[in-house]
Amino acid sequence: MRDEVSELDYVVLSPEWLGTHVLGNLLSAEFLSHCRINGCYSIDDFAPIYPEIADPADLLRILDTLQLCAPTDSDSEAEFEFPAFNVLDPPKDIWQRDRPTYVYGGVRVLPMRGMERSLQSTFPRIQVALRRSMHDFQDPMDADLMQWNSCSKMSSGQMEALVRLHGDAVEIQVRGPCEIATSCFYFLEDITNLVEQTAQEVAPGISLERHFLSPKHLREHFSNPAVYAPETIMAMQQAESLTIRNNQEGDELFTDVVCFGSRDVAALLTLGIDVGVAQLQLASRCELAALLDPSDAMGRDWSILAVKLNLTDQLPEVDSTGQSLSRTDQLLAEWALQCPETATVGRLCTVLE
Repeated sequence: MRDEVSELDYVVLSPEWLGTHVLGNLLSAEFLSHCRINGCYSIDDFAPIYPEIADPADLLRILDTLQLCAPTDSDSEAEFEFPAFNVLDPPKDIWQRDRPTYVYGGVRVLPMRGMERSLQSTFPRIQVALRRSMHDFQDPMDADLMQWNSCSKMSSGQMEALVRLHGDAVEIQVRGPCEIATSCFYFLEDITNLVEQTAQEVAPGISLERHFLSPKHLREHFSNPAVYAPETIMAMQQAESLTIRNNQEGDELFTDVVCFGSRDVAALLTLGIDVGVAQLQLASRCELAALLDPSDAMGRDWSILAVKLNLTDQLPEVDSTGQSLSRTDQLLAEWALQCPETATVGRLCTVLE
């Protein structure tokens, strides 16, 4: 194991000892029934759990490397936080209604079919990543993080973020003064990327979707805010519309939903339909391959895709590779090489309709 922060390598001579005696004990129902309810342990608090270990700080560093815990203070290792042990419920006034002039935005990061409950078990690891991210702030005095069972609240200056489990999804809400709307967008983007990256570390290849939340409903503190699904946003972009309709039949400006109303962000944004197919993530490419690689009696497979993309000359070469390589993926790669300007996600969606 390698600790990237300290650049130290740990060699486990007895994996059974680490997996059973240490991790098995810490994550057992018996230990969880009497652990500290806030999940925080000092080195002195942790020492009696494994009295046979001369220096408990060494074990805590190994558990930190395994991302089971993180130091609560970037400048010392006096205390470590174990989010998996935290059973405290968040306070009722965690997200007060005293910010009516703020801009609001949010997303739900949702696993695709077949992986529905994966983020529930991953959430403590996400909380460890949030704690570690606090060490990266230029001015730690300007940032704060409070964590409870399945819920975290982070603040940076005047911006606030609420990160919590919502069913099978991780919901992230951000708010801040309208004059720093651009900073709010990047704050939300950073946290969302952290959640997605952590989920992919735990489950490589997992497919995740971003469902945007209605800023109007967030500002009014709806318990069940309207949602904008990815397919709805793509349809809006293909229709070249400025407004978007949510799942509760309400309309809002796309820039309000995605950009916190910031024109600066909107000017720099690359729309989903304009993303090149060469930039498609591996999970999306695998989904397409699973749909189009198998032969279809009606011709709805990779061969008709080649015709629609004007790549019929490549059919014999692609077909000769057999099943060792995805024919669909080969076609998309060839299309991106031949037509880099027009080989976009939007064009691909039009071809596949």
